[in-house]
Amino acid sequence: MKHKIHNGLRLPFLTQLTFFWSLWLPSFDISLACGCGTVDEAPPTDVPLELCAKFEDLQFLRKVCVSGTWSDAEKLIPYFPFLEDQPFRIEIHCELLRFRVFVDGQQLFDFYHRVQSLLDIDPLRI
Repeated sequence: MKHKIHNGLRLPFLTQLTFFWSLWLPSFDISLACGCGTVDEAPPTDVPLELCAKFEDLQFLRKVCVSGTWSDAEKLIPYFPFLEDQPFRIEIHCELLRFRVFVDGQQLFDFYHRVQSLLDIDPLRI
C-alpha cells in the first residue's frame, strides 16, 4: 500500500500508523522512499528509512538505501514493543538530523539521516 506525501517531506513531519498484530501477520514493512521506482517495479534508488518488524524473531529492524546500495540492518532496540493480539501505534517523527520512532507513545530509537534531500521523499509504503 502506498500513501502519497504531497510536495515531499517537510520539517517537522509526523506520521501515525495503527496496526493490530495477530498470528496471521508474521511481519510488516514501512518505508519512506524517494520516488516510486520504475514502471518495471525496480525499487527506488534512495530509501531514507525502511522499518521491518519480525514478530517471530522479536526484531524491529531499520535500514537505508543510498544510490541503490542497502545498508546493514540495525537491530539493537531496548525492548520489543509489540504484543500479540494487541493494537499498537507507530509514530515516525522527522527532525532536521534524524527520524525518531515511537511505539505507543514511547520513544524506541533514533535513526540519523543518510539521504539528505528530504523534499524528495514520496511515497510512504506499508
